[in-house]
Amino acid sequence: MSAQADTLAHFDVIEVSATRIHASALGSRTENFSASDLENISTQHIGQFLSSKSTIFIKNYGGGSIATSSIRGGSAGHTTVLWNGLPLQSPMLGQLDFSLLPTTVFDQLQIQYGGNTALWGSGSIGGVIALSNIPQFDKGWQVGTETVLGSFGLWRQNAVLNYSHKRFQTKTIFSHQQSNNDFTYTINPDLPEKKQVHANMNQQSVQQIFNFKINSKQLLNYHLWLQKTFREIPPKTTQNRSEATQEDQFLRSALHWKYLGDSWQLNARLGFFREHLDYKDKLILLESNSYFTTGLGEVEFQKHLNNNHFFHIGFNSNYKTTHSAGYESVPEEWQSAIFGAYRYSFHPRWQTQLSLRQEWINKRYAPLVGTFSLEGQLFSGGFLKGKVSRNYRLPTFNDRYWLPGGNPDLEAEQGWSQEMSFIWNPKFFNKNFSYSITGFNRNIHNWILWSVVEGQSFWSANNIAEVWSRGLEQRINFNYNYKKINAKINIGYDFIKSTNEVALEIPKIEKGSQLMYTPQHKGFFQLELERKNWQFSYGHTLTGAITTQAEPLESYHIGQARIQTKINIKNTNSKIFFQADNLWNANYRIIERRPMPGRNFLFGIKLNFNHKNKNNAD
Repeated sequence: MSAQADTLAHFDVIEVSATRIHASALGSRTENFSASDLENISTQHIGQFLSSKSTIFIKNYGGGSIATSSIRGGSAGHTTVLWNGLPLQSPMLGQLDFSLLPTTVFDQLQIQYGGNTALWGSGSIGGVIALSNIPQFDKGWQVGTETVLGSFGLWRQNAVLNYSHKRFQTKTIFSHQQSNNDFTYTINPDLPEKKQVHANMNQQSVQQIFNFKINSKQLLNYHLWLQKTFREIPPKTTQNRSEATQEDQFLRSALHWKYLGDSWQLNARLGFFREHLDYKDKLILLESNSYFTTGLGEVEFQKHLNNNHFFHIGFNSNYKTTHSAGYESVPEEWQSAIFGAYRYSFHPRWQTQLSLRQEWINKRYAPLVGTFSLEGQLFSGGFLKGKVSRNYRLPTFNDRYWLPGGNPDLEAEQGWSQEMSFIWNPKFFNKNFSYSITGFNRNIHNWILWSVVEGQSFWSANNIAEVWSRGLEQRINFNYNYKKINAKINIGYDFIKSTNEVALEIPKIEKGSQLMYTPQHKGFFQLELERKNWQFSYGHTLTGAITTQAEPLESYHIGQARIQTKINIKNTNSKIFFQADNLWNANYRIIERRPMPGRNFLFGIKLNFNHKNKNNAD
């Protein structure tokens, strides 16, 4: 291999590892999922994947409906979701609907738990979920298609067209899925079964990716993502009918440029997002049309010095505006920030990092925030990591401008969080085993809550809540090869206590009570067995009881089983799988008065054709 080719190959490694996610991971508990992990379970969206593979609580309103997240007892607005380094949260709500993220359009998913406001900005209180598309070069032609059929009228069709040589890649990803979601359910054993109606979902997504190696030091990426989703909103169990519908459309585009020096790296990003939501309810003659536009720009510089010092500094600015009938005017916002980090390796096995961020919004300063983190090796196979961070979340457009109830004088939510992890990776009998335990503590002041205050007859946004979150997270990972069978076992259990520290009247909240829709107990068990071209997996999740505004929801267990086989013929490889979800037919609710489907099945076929051109030119 030539020196230039070797440098270009090294660029692939830099593309994956030398990112702000990598820089901000020091001291944090992180989880990584590759493209094969995303492929080896069939889910409609990222929310379902996270429910199966992690202890993140996904507040799913039912098949095809809205799905939001809660990490470490935080609100949906406390999760930052990134698409190739750019945040996706709506400026109107400050959160993201995970049902609008098809699993098939990403190559990598990373979860970083805990406060990360110093490097990621407003809202990074519970954690960061990073979705990425990884460049691949010199692969020739790759054509793939997947067809999935399932219960309740599910049909999913995916197609990928990919071509790359040593310097250029173009990749087109198409995804279509639809479902009737007409499952049967029971409200209680004494009543007859009912069928969910008015619950159709239809979604089309196209993503176009271009990657170009300008030379051995420069890489240019362009991403374009178009998507349209239409869904009928089914009636609650207390309603006889519903005619509500919701249509979501968006255009997301991003341009990334990287320059790789000998011991430094320069990154620049531009993003433009345009998203539209149309909600209609004929029964109450309601039609709500809203859209928002976001423009983002960012520059980052990273420098390694003498292998002991690492410097990271960046500047970003974004413009947000939205149009909605719920606003009296058209709000707009300029938000800019300067951020940086300094990492010092004071021992071959120990390093520490200080991160800082100063943000200002429409020329008003946000709180100065920082993170101090430390990690290293205690003994052979034993590691310790931890961090202390100050974090905040700015009020959303709805919090400030919605009529009635918006409050332009709201303060930012802010507070401190601490966490510490111990990881044990012993080496014995050629088995791969690891155990980790993480303890965390977080206090958030000025928590924004919609409530009815004295002297008002309507709900409004107010800084009236104080929330204390703390807990323990444990993980066990075990890999073992016996003859021709490869076995993997993953076990996780979280105990999370997230309590209101201020008593309120409307809504009725007692001091010391657990936050609504925040289970104290969350766990999972996963088993994978692989022999030659056959693979079997079983997953089991536990979600503890949940408090709501009405009656509490009982705890529930969900089982999932999958068997698949691979068939390889020359340049063509294929997968055939059969999957059973909610295997034990649990009757459960995640959201009150919103039923979830019982036992259901999926069958799918995936085909991939690869042809590498031996005459690819530089």
